[in-house]
Parts: sequence; C-alpha cells; structure tokens
Amino acid sequence: MDTGKLIEKCIASLETYERDPNIMISSDLTAFGDVLDMDDDLTELRKVNNGTGRLFPTITLLSSALQIVLRRQCKDYINGGKYASPTKELRDETKSAPLHNIAAERILGMVDSQMRRAPNANVDFIDAKVKFRTNGVMDWLNDDDNDRENDIRYAVLRARRLSKEKQIRHVRNLNLKIQKLYATQVKKDTKKKKKVEQAVDTLRKKSTVSPDDITGAFPYVSTEVQADIIKMITNPNSCAGRMLTHVWVLDDNKTEQRFLGKIVRMKYRSKTVLVVDYWEEHETEKECHSCDVKIKEFVADMITGELHLI
Repeated sequence: MDTGKLIEKCIASLETYERDPNIMISSDLTAFGDVLDMDDDLTELRKVNNGTGRLFPTITLLSSALQIVLRRQCKDYINGGKYASPTKELRDETKSAPLHNIAAERILGMVDSQMRRAPNANVDFIDAKVKFRTNGVMDWLNDDDNDRENDIRYAVLRARRLSKEKQIRHVRNLNLKIQKLYATQVKKDTKKKKKVEQAVDTLRKKSTVSPDDITGAFPYVSTEVQADIIKMITNPNSCAGRMLTHVWVLDDNKTEQRFLGKIVRMKYRSKTVLVVDYWEEHETEKECHSCDVKIKEFVADMITGELHLI
C-alpha cells in the first residue's frame, strides 16, 4: 500500500531525467530518493563528456518509456487511484498479504520440477507431493510427539478404507442402476429399434459404406451424424476415446435420464461389441462403470438421436 508514494517519486525523477539526462549522471540520489553508493564505474562515467555520445539520448528515451509503463501498471496506486490513499481499515485487512510472490514462484518451480521428473504422474499426485514438502509434513511427523503420528496414521488408514468402501458401494449401485436402465431401454420401441438394427447389420456386412448408403437407409439423419455412423460401422476402434451423451428411459417408460460416457475400445476377440464407460452427469469420469454394448444397438441409438458423440 505504501509503494504508491515511491512510484510517484520515481515517475517525478524520470520526468527530470527526460528533460535533463545530465541530472541522472550527476545526482547523488537514486530515482526513488535513496542515497546512491558511489563506485568506480559511476566515477569514471561522470568524467566522460556524455553530451555528444549516445548515453543522453538513451536516457531520454528510457525515461519516457518507463514513465508510460509505470503509469499504466500502477495506475491504481498513484495520482487518485483507488489505492493511492488507503484507509486504516484497508491497511489492517492487507497486513497479512505477502510483500512479494517469491513463495508462489518457488511452488510453481517445484511443480515444474516434479512434472519433468515424473511426466506420467497425475496432477493430484504432484499437488500432494508439493504440499507435503512445502508444509514440512515429514519434520512435523518426526518430532517427539509419537501420539500425534499414531493418530494421523490411524486417520489416514481409516479414511482410505472408508473411501474404498464408498467407491465399491457406488460402483455396485451404479452397475445395478445401469443394468436396470439398459433392460428398460431395450424394451422401448422394440419394433422400431429392431428395424434400425437390422439395417445397421446390413450396412456392416458391406465392404464399403458411403454417405449415400446412410441417406438411403436413414434419410432423416443429418450430414454431421452420417460421418460418425460410417466410422462406427466400418472401423469402430477409430472412435476410441470419443466422449458421448446417451439418454436412457427409466422404468416408467416416460422419464429420461442423460448419461455421459466415453468409447474405450472394441471388446477383446469380438467384432460386434464395444466397451463403453458411463457415468452420471453429477459424477466424474473416475466414477464410471464399464458396459458392453452391441455396435448395432449403439449405432441405432445414434440414428434415433438418443446418443450423440461429442
């Protein structure tokens, strides 16, 4: 908060240097008003006639440019800026603010170092490792208070066990829910779906599939979806890694629920089944459940608009 006055003094000094560069060479004060330490270089510089060289024009240009930068970057702290005259309350609120960003730069440097040492490590691991080192956790654990270490060890092990149990329950419940939804989805518009699936099977038996073939079989499908359908029919593995949204119908055959998902790969030793990860909208990909989905059913849902590749 107090740097505003120093910046204003520096700008005033730069204005003086711009008008008369000789003042910068001959002055015993810095641009901030501090006493200048004389050294051999400055002593020799003052002996030279700088009026005819490049030094004075350079000082003039630099002084002018520095004024522009300081006024732009420090406008909130000088000449009527919102922090130029801070109140006592504002000073009290900002007492705990760091005076520099050395700590932040040090942490970013540690993160960069860890990412270079372990390029395959995920962000959570690197974050935990940097926090562990920055907070001095090991020194804290190695002090004379053994009860503290035992308490922490117990808490960590218990939290890990509870987290694992919760994950197992979640996967089991999601598995049951998906299986139930999938069974209901299969029953929905069975006749219509069967016809679409049969048409997809017919296209899959062809050596090549063109947009005209898709248009002929499904004239209501848009051009954008046609390209994805051709990929799924001719080479499903080329779509591995694609994200998707899939709408399934609930038990009452009226309520619909939207799932997020990702195509993983073709099922091992199968030419007709895909492995797809599904998770609910409020969940993350880590909480997914893998499902086996027949390609013809997958493509049929794309055609009916219940499934969209992203």
